[in-house]
Amino acid sequence: MGIDRLFFVEAIAWTFLIWGALLLYGHVIDIGTVYEVSDEGFVIRSPLRFWAIARKWEWGNMTRLDVVVRRREASQEDVDLQVHYTPEDSTVLFREDLPFIPELAEEIASRAGLTPERRQAMQSFDSIPQDEKGSYTWN
Repeated sequence: MGIDRLFFVEAIAWTFLIWGALLLYGHVIDIGTVYEVSDEGFVIRSPLRFWAIARKWEWGNMTRLDVVVRRREASQEDVDLQVHYTPEDSTVLFREDLPFIPELAEEIASRAGLTPERRQAMQSFDSIPQDEKGSYTWN
């Protein structure tokens, strides 16, 4: 047949190389992303994301904001912010994951009119819950 062990070794090597390049590209996209808050909406600019260089989300269509704490006794680096957006007259839900910056989270929540769910441990963005990990939602 002509297919030998060397063929499979080379195929696996190329597969790892391609996946490594794609993962590296994903991290470079995240590093170059800039978030802007304006009166009209939330603007996400990513010059290396060729399929969507700039996206503008209107405040009225932001449906949810999640603060995800990944570990106990978390620092700011252990927390992620997830912004959920549904365009008008659409059923598609978009989500943007961004690093947790308390001032940015407060600005997004206040401009979009989102309030924290009742009886959750995190009621403001000033302090991160230290006793447990979890997801805290603003609707």
